Amino acid sequence: MLAPVPLRAAEDTASAAPVVAMVEISPSESAPLATNKDWQNVPAELNRAQIFEKASFASRELTFTVKQAGLVLLTASWNYEGGGWEDTDNTNRQLLADLMREGWTPVGTMAFRGNDEHVIFRCAANADQVFKIHTRNKTAPFLIKIKSSDAAAVLALPALIPSDRRTLFKHERVNPNDRLGTMNADVIFFRTCEPPFTRDAWIRGMLLREIVRQASSIAARQELNLPTRDTSLRERLQQPAGAINFPLDELVVVQSTYDVEAALFQRRGRIGSQFGTTP
Repeated sequence: MLAPVPLRAAEDTASAAPVVAMVEISPSESAPLATNKDWQNVPAELNRAQIFEKASFASRELTFTVKQAGLVLLTASWNYEGGGWEDTDNTNRQLLADLMREGWTPVGTMAFRGNDEHVIFRCAANADQVFKIHTRNKTAPFLIKIKSSDAAAVLALPALIPSDRRTLFKHERVNPNDRLGTMNADVIFFRTCEPPFTRDAWIRGMLLREIVRQASSIAARQELNLPTRDTSLRERLQQPAGAINFPLDELVVVQSTYDVEAALFQRRGRIGSQFGTTP
């Protein structure tokens, strides 16, 4: 049996940060976050925070130096920005799991200019520590500075992913009265989606898709000790009469830069996503 790989290498040390860190960043101009029309769904704990937008628009990599140890916040996105993602070398960009391994804890989300969802991270940084963070093609992550009086509230925000989480999947049983579910009580149901190949820059091939599909199946079986069913193998899910099951859809896209983008999602209630009962 393969041992699960931890999502981060160390314990979350954000609670050890007594003060808000002092940082050096260029350009150094900042603006109030709460009144900035670019941002929506800002958590109440950040209503008095400042955000350094100019520094993020100036480069696709966020670079800053910590002058006094303490709590640091930033918000980052991995959403597609358009205009040549496939033609850009993204080999050095960091994924969410990379930031977690480096000590960043995801604690919330907010939206940039409508539908560009960003994840909010906090970190206990040391003096003289230099950060260079790159997550996508055009826009860098945004540094956020909070007031010292808000530090306790920010530290109290629960992590979106617990620091001791060591599995890819987490099995939570649905309400017994709920007839809809991603899985029944003892089986995980997968379906592989084939993306419409409308871009020449995408790398095609069943092997690339199968690597991700097999990884998901192995994680489900070995981390949760549950059997799986997969429609790509022409398997069907046995379930009680009258029950409706919406499977976990797996979508894999590989860019010309060999960046693998994989998604697990549930198209609950949409046309063509519903699988009926099996005798």
